[in-house]
Amino acid sequence: MKTKILFLFTLLFTALFAAETKATGDGYVLADGKIIPCSEMHTGFFNTKILTPDGSMIKIPNGNIEAYSRNGRHYELLPLLNCSGDTVDQAFMELVAVNRDSKLYRYCTNCNKYDPLTGEIAPLNYNYRYYLKDSSGFRLLDCPVEKQQTLAYFHVKVLSD
Repeated sequence: MKTKILFLFTLLFTALFAAETKATGDGYVLADGKIIPCSEMHTGFFNTKILTPDGSMIKIPNGNIEAYSRNGRHYELLPLLNCSGDTVDQAFMELVAVNRDSKLYRYCTNCNKYDPLTGEIAPLNYNYRYYLKDSSGFRLLDCPVEKQQTLAYFHVKVLSD
């Protein structure tokens, strides 16, 4: 009985205080294989509401969104890998740079006070992890030397790490 009450309390608390993100500007949402242009995007707990440039509102379940772009930044739903190369979850990662057939992505592991890779709950601290997608596959750049070489290959300079 306590478990049910705790579950309902958690669900109610999450529904009441779920942060709704808002982005304005020209962008797009890729959902179910369709590209939907959007001028405004509101992400809720279960659905994302998209205001198209012609003024119509489209409601899409969050699970159907594969990629999106807002304010000039592009995000793709990719597997979240740990240091061993095992898939922990799926997450939206920001596309940082493209060079020939390789793509560099970054993921903020601690932007929501929870790091899914380590399972730690910590104060809000922007800690980015970089991923490389190339012909050999998709992998986490966890070795500092490899990370620096890869960032140099993409002409990316990290201001604070």
